[in-house]
Amino acid sequence: MRPPQQFGPRNDLALMTRRLPASGCRLALGVVVATTCLAAVGCGGGDSQARLGSYLEELEFETPLEKVASIPLGKFRVPLAVRTADAPADMAPDWVEMRFELHAETNPENEEALKEAIERYRAPFRDGVIRVCRHTTADELGDPRNSALKSRLTELARMLLGEQRVRNLLIVPYTTTPL
Repeated sequence: MRPPQQFGPRNDLALMTRRLPASGCRLALGVVVATTCLAAVGCGGGDSQARLGSYLEELEFETPLEKVASIPLGKFRVPLAVRTADAPADMAPDWVEMRFELHAETNPENEEALKEAIERYRAPFRDGVIRVCRHTTADELGDPRNSALKSRLTELARMLLGEQRVRNLLIVPYTTTPL
């Protein structure tokens, strides 16, 4: 029994290239790519340059990295129990200590407002950092980029300190040591 025939651009291109020799397939594919590129760019008219310029202005290139203020959020030493996924339930967890410094990057115009928010919410922020760290899994501890931990800490910082104030978080010298 044959599967039902599919219609649409993908199937038409597949049928067209199936009938051509290998050199013809490359030529057909080149024509399709060139046509798509010309349609997307707009055949080189002066109006397309203006549209491209306005599009680039809309992108978020607000502040270059050279103009970023870095504000320390604190030093943290968090002991936590880590249980691997394949460990038996009756086995005791391994205890490790996470040590790191946390810094927030912000635009220079938001620096004072971020410092005020840090002072106002210092205790809830520290509690939130400890809570996030204690929910870290063994797999996340092994991640060299700390992407999951950094993502959750960034979400916490933006929620407490201001969505527009916190541009990025830096976790510097991050270490885990067994206890």
